[in-house]
Amino acid sequence: MSRIAKSAKSILGTFLENGFAVIPEFIGRSQAAALVSESERILDKYFVESEQQKLVSNAEKLGDHSITHKDEVTMTFHPNSFDKNGRLLVSKHRALHSIGMKLHNLFEPFKKATFSEDVKHVLQRLQYGNPIVFESSVVYKAPGAKELAMHQDESYYRTDPPGSGLAFWIALDDATEDNGCLQIYPGSHKAAFLPRVILEVDNKLKIIEENNTYKNIEESKFVKLPVEMGSLILVDGFLLHKSGPNDTDNLRRAYMFHLFDKSKSNWMKNNYVKQGDVYSFNSVY
Repeated sequence: MSRIAKSAKSILGTFLENGFAVIPEFIGRSQAAALVSESERILDKYFVESEQQKLVSNAEKLGDHSITHKDEVTMTFHPNSFDKNGRLLVSKHRALHSIGMKLHNLFEPFKKATFSEDVKHVLQRLQYGNPIVFESSVVYKAPGAKELAMHQDESYYRTDPPGSGLAFWIALDDATEDNGCLQIYPGSHKAAFLPRVILEVDNKLKIIEENNTYKNIEESKFVKLPVEMGSLILVDGFLLHKSGPNDTDNLRRAYMFHLFDKSKSNWMKNNYVKQGDVYSFNSVY
């Protein structure tokens, strides 16, 4: 039995009670470095200077600094990384916010990380009957990046019944309190918040939001989770979490993929995330 398989045996109780679990050294530092290298190769291949004005146009029309290549990748950039003419104010690697959304389906290093035997051991221990990965991305927290507000992942997608959503968050750099490590509210997955729902209505995205849902949440309830490169943090889809600002001069990167258990719930048809050019639904087993 592998070391990860042994670790997976002990996580169920912790995960059910707290809504998260940490497995150090889930992947090796060399594999983490390979995922960073692959994400930068993808960025170099798909982001070209001629598309910078397209970013600005998208932002002006849609409030969205992103580019999607048909059947390929979506890149999202920090809005303050460009001037009004679409020229980068920083390097593209530091302007990047995320690159996705189906890395697990397109690129071998991410396929290997997503569908490994260790991932299967963890999911089996968490009693997932038919886990379906529907989104994967590398998230870049650039120097100077601000805090990511508290949220629950399942407020952005819906299954029927809800509750089988899960995120794998794998550190590709050491995540520290200074560079914006994850912060979680232990046990909050047991409460019903879910203030924001993004649905597709008549081929248009509709955001349904209950104002001030989190207004009584005490910041002191959040626990910082600094982890070393290669560590895994499992996050229940209902768990309240956020991340702090990056006050260092270095990037903080993570590979994330989200899934749900098809043996326990169905994907709602009016979710904005659908199988197609941008997203890919793939079974882990």
